[in-house]
Formats: sequence, structure tokens, C-alpha cells
Amino acid sequence: MEHRRERYMVKNGELTIEQPYTLPYIYQNLHTLAHKAYFCEEHLQYLNASTKSLWGIELTTPVYRIRQEIESLLSANRITRNATVKVELSMDIDGNEILRCSDGTIYAGYVMRSLRPKAVCVHAEMPLSPHPTSATIATRLFADSIAQRKGYHMAIIVERDGGIAIEPCAPLFIIKEYSMLAAEGVRSVEFDIAIQSAQAAGLDIQYRRLKAEDLADADEVIIVDWQGVTALSEIAGRPYMDIMAHKIAKGLEHISK
Repeated sequence: MEHRRERYMVKNGELTIEQPYTLPYIYQNLHTLAHKAYFCEEHLQYLNASTKSLWGIELTTPVYRIRQEIESLLSANRITRNATVKVELSMDIDGNEILRCSDGTIYAGYVMRSLRPKAVCVHAEMPLSPHPTSATIATRLFADSIAQRKGYHMAIIVERDGGIAIEPCAPLFIIKEYSMLAAEGVRSVEFDIAIQSAQAAGLDIQYRRLKAEDLADADEVIIVDWQGVTALSEIAGRPYMDIMAHKIAKGLEHISK
């Protein structure tokens, strides 16, 4: 029988055997390639904005040290240098800094993902919006499970007022002709680079509360996360294109670390 290799995480600067979370946490998803983290300083700033807002504390580890910890984590887990890997940087309610990594992907750098999900609207409330927390992850998993039981890949979470839920680490954008609708009040690395790339592609950006009704006459619906761009193929049977999605993804490829 093959011996299962132990998985490592970093907790407060020390490599240790990976353990499940036991406390609520706030997080950021970092894109890494060749064991180097993209936008590490910006992610730390956004993490601290949330931890200070919700808990009144912040992560004091300097950016250079977090970069070193990420390299140590990926090396310890024998993660390939040739593919993009997600590293989750988080702080729990006790102030513990935790780094975890996923396995290597099939991509190298920000990309236009080959998967084009079919989605359906699911009614739920996103807790503690617009902060990325463990509650955000739990709500996303539960909503997706409802969508999957209906035969779709994922959910578009629609809140009580008819607005589309804000998920800072995976913001949704709606493209209509030469305009891109972006949710107001979102602050994240993923949101920032999506806006930058869309503007470079010639799109006019309109900031407002995104509503489920905006999906009815959209040309494209995209999600931008740590991997790059995901263009939805349909929502409840209504098809969408991916023309501008490819242009935005191309722009992300040229955004520096």
C-alpha cells in the first residue's frame, strides 16, 4: 500500500502538519507561480482591512516574511514550480496567521479557464459581506450544492433585495455591449485586476448594485478569481458569450506580480 504523504501548513511562521480549521477566519486567496506569490502586499492590506473592521486586530507579519513562508510551504508540500497554485492566507479569531496551499493546476499564470459552468440563481443571504470569511465559504458551498442538485455546476447567489451577493475573492461581472457592470463597494485584488484589464480592453465600467434582473439581457457573465477568468455558459438555460472574457483574461496575463 502506498504511504500517504503528510500535508503541511504554516501557522504563525512555523511549518506544521496540516489540521482542519477550528475557529472562524478571514482569508485571501493568493495566486502563486514558481513558488512566488502575486500581489502579496495588496492581499495583506485587504486582509487587514477586514480583520480590523470585524475584529479590531491585524496581521503584523511583514510582507517579505509572508513571501518566505509561502516558498517554504510550497517546497515542503513538493508543489510543482511549473503551474499556478492557490495559497490561502488567513487569520482566525485568536489572531493566528495560517497559510495553506492547494495542489498544482493545469495552468501557468492568470488564464481564461476552459471550464464554462452552467449556473442557476439560488436565494440566500451572504453573511458579513463584503468581507471574505469562513462564513462566505460555507454559504458558497451550500448554495452550490443546491444548484448541483438541480443539475447545474454552480449558483448565482441572489439576496433578499434581488441583488447578486458580493464575494470579494471571486467577484462577478456583467458585460453588456461595451460596458461592464461591476458591484459597488467591492474591495479585493481580484476586483482591482479585473477592472484594470477590462479598461485596457476598452470596456466602460459602471459601478452599482448588481441585480438578478441584469442577467436577463447580459451578453457575458464572468467571474474573476485567483486563477483568472471564468465565463459562464448559461444561467438557467439562457446562454452567454465569452468574447470580452477572452480579452480580459489576456490582459490579466500581462499584469505584473
